[in-house]
Order: sequence, then C-alpha cells, then structure tokens
Amino acid sequence: MTVRDILLYPKDKTILRAKSTYVEVFEQHTLDLIKDLKDTLHAYTDGIGLAAPQIGVNMRVVIVCLGSQDNQETRQS
Repeated sequence: MTVRDILLYPKDKTILRAKSTYVEVFEQHTLDLIKDLKDTLHAYTDGIGLAAPQIGVNMRVVIVCLGSQDNQETRQS
C-alpha cells in the first residue's frame, strides 16, 4: 500500500497548476499510479475523489468513489 502526500493550494500552487499530460496507453506505471491514488484516497476519509496532480503527478488521471464503504465502486478515467 502506497499512501502519498496530498498537495495543497496555495502552498503547492505551481505544481497543481501545471498542465497535465493525457494518458494514451495504460502501462504499468499508469496502473501503479491508479493504485497509489486509490490507496491515498482510502487513507484520507474526508474525500470522495482524487486527481493525480494532487499527489504530484501531472497526468490526467482521476478516481472517484461512489456509494458507501460496503457498496464501494471506484471509477477510473
């Protein structure tokens, strides 16, 4: 389980406002990033979604958790 630090605005404004790259091919590093996003989101109980730039990775990847803990669905895009 890899839980990453979440960047905060305005302290980390430069990183958070940088343009992110598109994901064109799902390679292992992309799948690892998705797992890190999921682990980080679950470690912080006050959020329902997390984007890659929020953990310092400028890629257009976001996860959103819908439903309760018992009926959890994670969508990736």
